[in-house]
Amino acid sequence: ITPSVESALHAGYNGIAVDSMFFTNPFNRCGVFRRVHNSWHWTPLYTAKRTYQDTVTHWLAAIYKDAKKLNRKALVAVNFDAPDVTYVRPLLPYLDVVFDERALTNYGSSYPSGYPADSDWQARMQIIETVERAGRGIILDNEIQGASENQLPERPILWTLANYLLVKRKHAYVYISFTNVSRTIQHYGRFYDRPEYHIPIGNSVDQMHQVGTSGCYARRYSGGMVFVNPTSNQTCRVNLGKPYNEVTGHAGKAITTSRVSGSIEVRPVTGLVLLSVRHGR
Repeated sequence: ITPSVESALHAGYNGIAVDSMFFTNPFNRCGVFRRVHNSWHWTPLYTAKRTYQDTVTHWLAAIYKDAKKLNRKALVAVNFDAPDVTYVRPLLPYLDVVFDERALTNYGSSYPSGYPADSDWQARMQIIETVERAGRGIILDNEIQGASENQLPERPILWTLANYLLVKRKHAYVYISFTNVSRTIQHYGRFYDRPEYHIPIGNSVDQMHQVGTSGCYARRYSGGMVFVNPTSNQTCRVNLGKPYNEVTGHAGKAITTSRVSGSIEVRPVTGLVLLSVRHGR
C-alpha cells in the first residue's frame, strides 16, 4: 500500500476499491521490452492464464492484509468480470465486497439479445450465490439502455429485479441506471430512486428453485413470488395456484399491476414479479 493510501486509512477513510481486476493479461500489457537482433521487442511476462491469475490473487491478498492492519474496519471492494465461479473462489478470503459491473444486463447490452441467458446466466447466478454464501457483500450494478433515468423500458427493469430477488441474501444490493444506446454514458455514480425498489414483496420464505422440468426458476416471498426464464428461446408455462397481482410498471411513484391467475407463460429472458392479493385487491 502506498503512503497516500496508508495516510487515508489512518485518517478514517473506510476502504479501498479496486477497479477493474482482470484474470488474464489483457492485450499482453504486463511485459517487458527485450533486445533481439539490435531491436527492442515487447515480450509478455505471462503466457499462462493461471500464472497471471495466481499473481493477481497474491497481490490482492497483500493489499487486504495491509489494509486491515492499518484499519481493521476498512473494506476492500473489487470490481471484476469472472467467466465462472472458479475464478472467484480464490479471491473471497481477500475481499469484503464485490462490485459487479456486468451484473444482469451485461454492461447495458441490448435487451433481450445481449442479456445473460442459458449457460451464461447459470454462471452468473453461481458467482452471485458463491459470494453471498461466503458472507461477502455484492453490489449488482445494472445499466439499462433508454432515453433517460425516468424513461427506461419496464421489461429490463423487471428482469433485473426478479433475478435479484431470486438470489438475494443479507448482503446483496441492486442498482439500476440509465445508459444510452451506444453505451458511452454511464449514470451509476448517482442514486435514482425507482418506484420498483419499493415493491412490497416482503421477505423470502424459500430459496431459488427450478419449476418442475421447465427452464424457469422461482422463489417465494411472504408478499408474493418471482419467476425468471433465463433461456434464450424457450417459453415456459407455470401454475400459480392462486391469483396474484403482476407488477407491470409504474405511474408516477405508484406501482401498476395486472391480475393474473391459473397458469401463465413466461417468455425467454423475462422476469416476473408477482404480489399477493390482499383483501380482494
